[in-house]
Amino acid sequence: MSSLHTKTIPASDMPDRPAFNWLEDTGEDADLTVMTRDVTKIYQMGEEKIHALGGVNIKIATGEYISIMGPSGSGKTTLFNVIGGLIKPTSGNVFIDEIDVAQLDANELAWLRCRKIGYIFQSYNIVKVLTALENVTLPMLFAGVPPDEAQDRAVYILGRVGLGDRVLHTPKELSGGQQQRVAIARAFANKPSIILADEPTANLDLKTGE
Repeated sequence: MSSLHTKTIPASDMPDRPAFNWLEDTGEDADLTVMTRDVTKIYQMGEEKIHALGGVNIKIATGEYISIMGPSGSGKTTLFNVIGGLIKPTSGNVFIDEIDVAQLDANELAWLRCRKIGYIFQSYNIVKVLTALENVTLPMLFAGVPPDEAQDRAVYILGRVGLGDRVLHTPKELSGGQQQRVAIARAFANKPSIILADEPTANLDLKTGE
């Protein structure tokens, strides 16, 4: 295994993004999109400590597809949330595109989640008062994509998931499977480095899921 350590890159060397702790890799880990090192997560439930994650070490290369399987309560969603920067680990490091997620403050996390990570939640988490087009466009606007470009990209992505004729429909006008496809389209909006999916095809029929 190569020797690893972190270094801080000044903001002046990275236009339009904050200073982060970066992973400096001297060898085989250069093409990793995700890496965790000794990640733990402990929840305090009254006097009891729940060890959800116990020293997790994973490496995911650029372009690699992996599935994480296990029984209910085994820590799958916790790992999903830790890698996605939605919760912080109790200890350990999480690197996304060489950025040490576990060390970021709230503003840095917001920057990274918007631009580097696409989320597909089992419960959709799309905005109920917005159309499919607006739901997919919204993260691009947060990322500074010009409105016309964002709209054109959203229309294209919605077409790719079979919703080209539903772009102006709100969630209440869509089936559960169609809402899930809006969530999938939204996850790809900012061309993220990683897509995190929590049972993304659970509400889709077999043909659509494939």
